[in-house]
Amino acid sequence: MSFDRPFGRIGEGTRLRFMRGGAYIKLVAAYVMGEIGASEFQAEYRRLYLHDPDRPDREDELGALLHQMFAAVDSFTTDRAVLTADPEFFITEKTLREEAVVVLQKLRILNRA
Repeated sequence: MSFDRPFGRIGEGTRLRFMRGGAYIKLVAAYVMGEIGASEFQAEYRRLYLHDPDRPDREDELGALLHQMFAAVDSFTTDRAVLTADPEFFITEKTLREEAVVVLQKLRILNRA
């Protein structure tokens, strides 16, 4: 059961509100679960990461994980010519998804501590 509230519904998603990096966890989970595609994930993660005034420093464990995901998002492309031109930097959707799974697991573990 849930009740309408100005900032969401009681009983729905309240756990994420108190998690470190909750918005990132929700976005990465949506991608990993197939709720959004790679291109949408790339655009949304870039927007969130680059415009987040509360993004932790890379020295922080959370900040390092968020940056790790950003690096993967930044390297993702579907353009075969680009992939072939610089395979050391650019990654496929398969690699992006694998990285997202690892980062999501680490973010969840970090929030258990």
